[in-house]
Amino acid sequence: MTRKIFQEKKKILLFLSIIILFTLTLGGCNWFGEGILNVFDPKAQIRVNHSEIKFDEDEGSIELEIYSLNKVEFIGEGFSYKYYNRGVLIPELSKTIGRTFYVEPSDTPGTPGPITNVKIPIFYNDILVYMVSSPLSMDITCTITLLGTDGAGHDIKRAVVFDLPVQYFPEINIILTANPASFETGVNVNSSLIAHVVTVPYGQPVTGLNVVFTTTGGTLTKDSDRTNAEGKATTTLTAEKNEGEKDKTYKVTAYVGDKEASVTITAYGTGED
Repeated sequence: MTRKIFQEKKKILLFLSIIILFTLTLGGCNWFGEGILNVFDPKAQIRVNHSEIKFDEDEGSIELEIYSLNKVEFIGEGFSYKYYNRGVLIPELSKTIGRTFYVEPSDTPGTPGPITNVKIPIFYNDILVYMVSSPLSMDITCTITLLGTDGAGHDIKRAVVFDLPVQYFPEINIILTANPASFETGVNVNSSLIAHVVTVPYGQPVTGLNVVFTTTGGTLTKDSDRTNAEGKATTTLTAEKNEGEKDKTYKVTAYVGDKEASVTITAYGTGED
């Protein structure tokens, strides 16, 4: 008799456990995802959504909506930033930024509680310096993780973004020089041209940019060239020597996107009337 009662109790407990698990699942809370102890000592069920990502500022920004799905509050303590170049971690740029904020608990399990809005930068000055001094063709990505503790003292981490491409294109200046910039009468025109591409306002050389050259006369040995480690692209203007009376001028222009710079090369004539 006693054994039968015990078995009946086991069946009832099993049935109740199934009902509780089913109810919690429908409620949208991942109670058992953290282990069975989470049922008795629940962690805050935090959700992080980014409402907007902007790259039009110096550092870029992400606007976050953070809320809880259960009756446990959350205290945000900061964000972990990790940057990768073509999938390889850049250790010197990894950092944790302190940022304190509060997320209220939900009144009803499974229902989003009050939203806390937080705005954070995507990257900081050190990553800007890193990108300015390196080729623009690099594939830089950022992974950001939210860090904090809940009202029960549990440490909590939540992904904010994973492998977000960091789009940063510095403003540039083109400095175009010709050597020599003038030729005496009857001398062959062979002028070396250097387009020096630097950032604004720091003057750092920009590597890996394609520079397109055009000329109003003569011929260029190369119509385009990529900037080297010093931010320089080169070509040479070649033209016949001027044995006429009037001066001949050649305008060479260097283009990078919508930026341009020009220089004029003069081959002097005889000046005779």
